[in-house]
Amino acid sequence: MIYLLPVGGPPIDPPLAQLVQIVHAFFMLEVKTLPAVNVGGVTAKTRINENTNKRQLLAPEVLGWLRQRLPDDAFGLVAVTTEDLYPAPSWNFVFGMASLKERVGVQSLARHDPEFFGAPRPPGWHTLARRRATWTLVHEISHMFGLTHCTYWRCVVAGSNHQDEADRSPLHACPVCLRKLHSSIRFDPAAREDALAAAFGRLGIDDEAAWSAARATWIRRGVRTVR
Repeated sequence: MIYLLPVGGPPIDPPLAQLVQIVHAFFMLEVKTLPAVNVGGVTAKTRINENTNKRQLLAPEVLGWLRQRLPDDAFGLVAVTTEDLYPAPSWNFVFGMASLKERVGVQSLARHDPEFFGAPRPPGWHTLARRRATWTLVHEISHMFGLTHCTYWRCVVAGSNHQDEADRSPLHACPVCLRKLHSSIRFDPAAREDALAAAFGRLGIDDEAAWSAARATWIRRGVRTVR
């Protein structure tokens, strides 16, 4: 079981239900949500970022707080928040953070929305926000399965130092990281790609939906239809 815990209220876009669907499809495990927790209930330091003048939570301390709330039947617990995060006093921000061994993680949706920076939302921003939320969430949960940053291919588990770099990343795992996940979870690869195609389609991420649909066909028939 993977649990998602909204901190500061459930996200508006993408809705929490859509995040549940994409996590289920990516990891082929049951996913549940927990009741939202107010930011004030999280035991973690805060600061005001000098560049944005917005509040941030210290991500490692959020992970420590989550460890005390890990349900007995959980593989892992991920906090989903619209609060900005920082990993250390010397760092500006971080999209998310997860423990490789302790089954907890946190992702921030704050910087996925142009309004965070006082910029107008361009046409299609909903799809972009959903793509970014998907990338951060499955990236951090992959760390919870013990995967470190990928250095082999363009991959959703590869590291990213800024938003443009993350936006260029695919939302699927490379062959190396997919094999690592499969060794832990033992999912049906074709069924997983079918589930991903459906979940990406509901999010409006059509290129990834088409890639997963073609991948499922290749797995079943040995016919590669996309490069």
